[in-house]
Amino acid sequence: MGGIGLIILDNLVKTYGAGKETFTVINHVSLKVEKGEIFGIIGRSGAGKSTLLRCVNLLARPDSGTVTVGGVELTRLNTRELQARRRKIGMIFQHFNLLSTLTARDNVAFPLRLEKMSRQEIRRRADELLELVGMSGHADKYPAQLSGGQKQRVAIARALAAQPDVLLCDEATSALDQETTRSVLALLGDINRKLGVTILLVTHEIEVVRSICDRVAVMHRGEIVEMGRTADLLLKPRHPATRELVQAEDVDVRAWIGGNGGEDGGTIVRVLLSGESAGRPALSEAVRGTSVRFVILHGTVSRIRDVPYGRLTIRFDGPPGETSAVIGRLRDMGWEVESVDGI
Repeated sequence: MGGIGLIILDNLVKTYGAGKETFTVINHVSLKVEKGEIFGIIGRSGAGKSTLLRCVNLLARPDSGTVTVGGVELTRLNTRELQARRRKIGMIFQHFNLLSTLTARDNVAFPLRLEKMSRQEIRRRADELLELVGMSGHADKYPAQLSGGQKQRVAIARALAAQPDVLLCDEATSALDQETTRSVLALLGDINRKLGVTILLVTHEIEVVRSICDRVAVMHRGEIVEMGRTADLLLKPRHPATRELVQAEDVDVRAWIGGNGGEDGGTIVRVLLSGESAGRPALSEAVRGTSVRFVILHGTVSRIRDVPYGRLTIRFDGPPGETSAVIGRLRDMGWEVESVDGI
C-alpha cells in the first residue's frame, strides 16, 4: 500500500530492566498501517507483539523511535495532549476489562462522561453502540451475568464510544471458544466496513489473521521478520518463524505413511492452490487417461479473507513417467507442486 499511513511506527526500541539485566522487547521495529485496513501482528508468546501494540497509544512508551497516529507524532506530546489524542484510539483486551459494578450500558457510557455530554445524549449514544454490537437486550445486565462473547461485545462498544479512528485489539479473542471467536471477528469486520475504523490487532492464532486481516506482520524475538498481504504471507511464508506458525496446523505426513513412501513406493507431493484454481476438479482431470491413482493424505481447504485456497498432501501411485506427466498437468492448471523432502 502506498498511502501516507494512519499509524506509523518508526524504528521503535523498547527495553525493560537495567544494566546487565536489560531485556530488549522491541528491537528497531518500523511499521505502517493504512487508513481503513485491518492489520494483524502475529507471533508466539514473548515475541513482543502486545508490547508493540501498547506503544501505539503509548501505554508502553518506547525508549527510542517515533509513533505517529493520524499525522500527529504522539511521542512528542505532553501528558494533557496525549490524553486528548488517546480518546481517538480505542482499545479492547483479552480479558475485557469491564467494571464489575456497572451495567453493560454504564460500562459503554463510562468514557462518554469525559466528553461533557448530557445524560440523555450519553444514554442515547450508549444504546446505539449496544445495538451495533448486538447487545441491546442486555443493557441492564452486569458483567457477571454475561458470557465471554457478550462481555467482549460490550468491551468493543465501549472502545467505540469516543468515535475512534483506530481500534487496537490485544488478543481480543484468546479467551473465547471457537464459535464465539468467529462471531466476534465477524463483528469487527462489520465495524471496519460500516464505520471505516482502522483495526490493528495482535494474536497468536493463524485463524484470526486468516479470516479478517488485509495485511499481517510476523514478530519473532522483538523484530518483524516478515510482512505482507495475508494471502501472500500465509500461502508462501519465507521466514522460518512464519513457516512454523503456518505449518503448525499441518499433520506430519510421516505419521500417515510410516516414512520412506510406504512399502510399495509412490510419489508424495504437497500442493498449494488458490483463487480460481481452488475450485477446479484438477486432480481427476490430471489423471484422466493414465494408470496413475492418487490418495489425499491430508488437506486444508479454506479462505484467506476473500481468497479461496487449498493446501493438500497427495500420494500418487503409478509409473514414474505418467506420474511426472500428471504433476506437470497440475502445474499447468495453476497448482503449485513440491516434493515432500525425505519421503
